[in-house]
Amino acid sequence: MKPFMVIAPLGPALFSFLIIVAAQAQAGHENCALIGRWAEGECYDVLAEGNRVYLGNGAYVQIMDYADPVHPYMLSRIALPSLVQGLVLRDGKLYVADQKAGLRIVEVADPAAPTEIGALEGIGTAYDLVIDGSHAYIAAGNDGLIIADISNPARPAKVGQLKLSGDVHTVAVSGQYAYVPFWKSFTVVDVSDPANPTAIAMQPLPDEVQEIIIQNRHAYLAGTNAGMLIFDLSTPAQPALVSTCLENRLVFSIHLVNTTAYVASYQSGLFIYDVSTPSHPVKLDSLQNVRYIRRIAVQNELAYTAQSSEGMSAISIPPSSPPAVISTLKAGSYWRGLDVQGEYAYLSGGETIRVIQCSDPMNPSSAGYLDSGNYDCAEVVVQNHLAYLAASYLGLAIVDVSSPANPRLSATTKSFNWCQGLTVDGNYAYMADYSKGLRIVDVSNALMPVEVGNFDTRGKAYDVTVKSPYAFIADYDSGLCIVNVADPANPAFVAQISTSSYTMGSAVREHILFIAGGDSIRVYDIADISNPQRIGGCRSSGFARQIELAGDYAFVAAGIGGAVIFDISHPHMPQQIGYYHTGDEVYDIAVQNGLIYALDRETGLYILRFDPATRVSKEQPGFAPVDFALLPNFPNPFNSSTTIEYILARAEEVDIEVLNLIGESVAVLHRSYREAGMHRVVWTGVDDRGRPAPSGIYFIRMKTKEFIADRKVLLLR
Repeated sequence: MKPFMVIAPLGPALFSFLIIVAAQAQAGHENCALIGRWAEGECYDVLAEGNRVYLGNGAYVQIMDYADPVHPYMLSRIALPSLVQGLVLRDGKLYVADQKAGLRIVEVADPAAPTEIGALEGIGTAYDLVIDGSHAYIAAGNDGLIIADISNPARPAKVGQLKLSGDVHTVAVSGQYAYVPFWKSFTVVDVSDPANPTAIAMQPLPDEVQEIIIQNRHAYLAGTNAGMLIFDLSTPAQPALVSTCLENRLVFSIHLVNTTAYVASYQSGLFIYDVSTPSHPVKLDSLQNVRYIRRIAVQNELAYTAQSSEGMSAISIPPSSPPAVISTLKAGSYWRGLDVQGEYAYLSGGETIRVIQCSDPMNPSSAGYLDSGNYDCAEVVVQNHLAYLAASYLGLAIVDVSSPANPRLSATTKSFNWCQGLTVDGNYAYMADYSKGLRIVDVSNALMPVEVGNFDTRGKAYDVTVKSPYAFIADYDSGLCIVNVADPANPAFVAQISTSSYTMGSAVREHILFIAGGDSIRVYDIADISNPQRIGGCRSSGFARQIELAGDYAFVAAGIGGAVIFDISHPHMPQQIGYYHTGDEVYDIAVQNGLIYALDRETGLYILRFDPATRVSKEQPGFAPVDFALLPNFPNPFNSSTTIEYILARAEEVDIEVLNLIGESVAVLHRSYREAGMHRVVWTGVDDRGRPAPSGIYFIRMKTKEFIADRKVLLLR
């Protein structure tokens, strides 16, 4: 992506602004509290009234003054729980389709102090909305069309719903009819009784519709690769297609001003059409140096474009001159990778890197950014003022962050497949390069990184952890691969751990390996590195992507499950004891100085505090172990006694017995019913008659109705 001019809040001469955090998370939290947020993200919608512009910037509704469109400034912004996708302004109130947080209503009569005054949650995923009279019509994804009574904005209430056979992403209303595109079709709905919306007609379409506008008995559809489609609605039950244009141009948005249509193409820019004769639209002009437009708003001969990760542009559109960009506003991006060092958090994703000042964790703020190319940066690691990034097809990107306000690209590598993860250990960066496996790059000279070794794993390498001399590669669909990297030029296979779900990340402490993947955390003993033994695990809410260890806790980035915390004081039986749900999906997580930093792909950075003093009981339902296990006894070898621990996934009869080398019973340590959970017994080295057993090798056997396992033990007299 090309760098944009930054409109930065640097003092009252340029910017007077107010940042307001309106909500924590729409879906709850346990034993976690929100300390601060930085919520910039992709721009999905924009609207304008007079000189005032309202922009969805990630989870922020950002209010801008464009009286001087060359030098705009921010009046305020308010953080909502989820991604801002749709905006409508009525009577000093902003109605927001807030994705997973439903409908939010914000009082903006005082643009310097926006205040959330009402919300309607639990209505699916809110993508778009329109206000007609005292009702809001909400495009709610696979929940179809939702109709809400907003006569009392403080307490909006759902009054009607119509589910359709596909996701609804946009809606328009005219008179007693709602026009609702879904998938590759277009439905006319009678809403004269809002409590009982009824479909009366359906029109097949060649592609999905991104936006629909109604004017003068015609519907204008932004039909993605079908272009702009214009329907005659003179007979609402029989909409008739009268024209199309801009086919194969990824048309995402349309704004009408009298008989002029401003048509936004996601890839090809802005097109201006005369639609005075809807059956014969005529192209007037175009501007093709703006990209990724999702929505367009027009006011006072200016067009404002919400451009995903590229922010917003103000475009001059006088009738007598060609359109031209006169200013740009850098917003956020989508986010994937996170590292925290000192007072800064480093974010990567659609931007190369964003530096967030966190010295005041209640008020994190952007310190600087670098957007150096159109590639996806999946992970970031910062050491000694250098940021190392897993930069998709470029492989490794190295950025100098010694000046947080001005990060500078130092070097990139070439000939990578799709690098998704990395770690840095000593002079080497270890890269997880998807279908190409592990790639090892010498970074002793940060200006000239050189690949020195590689190892092609069985699956798709997604992340890598290094505990010298071993690299642990999260091999996605093939479990986890362990590779000896003592000689970086000649990495050697050690072991493969197969798992039943996609493996996304791992963490190692001493001889214990934690694997994050799918809906669970798995724990392995790797004391014998060539023969890892599973010793425990537990379920995780959401999809476990990354795992970070700190003290007695594991902190997991669990996708839609949010930031999830586990007690690992006994690693054989981790227990979920806390969580915090963010606005969308948590992709990465870090812990520093007692604070949790959780990175949401769409809604930015959350700074959280975990309070273990109020943690939930380990006996709560839903925290049961997921498997049976016989754990390594300790000490081993032993002289006087050894302790045997074992785990039951459910209450059951269990036998714990000592056998000699020919399988004869020496001692029965336990034979009875036990509850689910962890248990222990002690063998003092005597047989069932109380006689000392001779020195030698024995086996501890655990047996239940469905499980049997042995552990070798050495008794030394």
